[in-house]
Amino acid sequence: MGHVIAAGFSQESLTELKFLMKKATSDSANKIPYGRGCDREQADSVFGYHISLFNWAKEKDGTMLGRLCGYQFRSACTVFAEKPILLHGHEDSVMLCLKIRPADGFYSLTDGLKDTLGHKVGEHPHITLAVSKDHGRIHRMYKKLKKSEFFPLELTVDHLELYKVWNPVELVREYR
Repeated sequence: MGHVIAAGFSQESLTELKFLMKKATSDSANKIPYGRGCDREQADSVFGYHISLFNWAKEKDGTMLGRLCGYQFRSACTVFAEKPILLHGHEDSVMLCLKIRPADGFYSLTDGLKDTLGHKVGEHPHITLAVSKDHGRIHRMYKKLKKSEFFPLELTVDHLELYKVWNPVELVREYR
């Protein structure tokens, strides 16, 4: 893996997501999928809740990072977390995610990023809350969230985050 560019949430939205997760589980939750070739615990301490928009292999770093030079984040936008969903992950894992309904400003953000990077981004936007090979644990969290009355949850994206994803995982830059 090389880098991931993600939509980052405002502090208020991050607080809401953390509160939501406290309702679903009292223990810590891994947020990155298996099969990324990095230390998951270390990566989860670096990655906050986010919407992954685009990633690329290490071999394309020169090209992609060059395209991001001078990139300017234009304006905050709103997304709505519609409901919890389950997705199958790598290495027989299950992912607890929030399905996202983007507002108009989100499409302006992804279209601008697509123009900058020269690639399609954000086809199926979602927020990964937890990933585990313990299917029972993820299903219990899912059931708790599904019963909650938090949805739709309005969240604000107010910046982009660029992560280097290999050992160690590192937040490289924020675009505000």
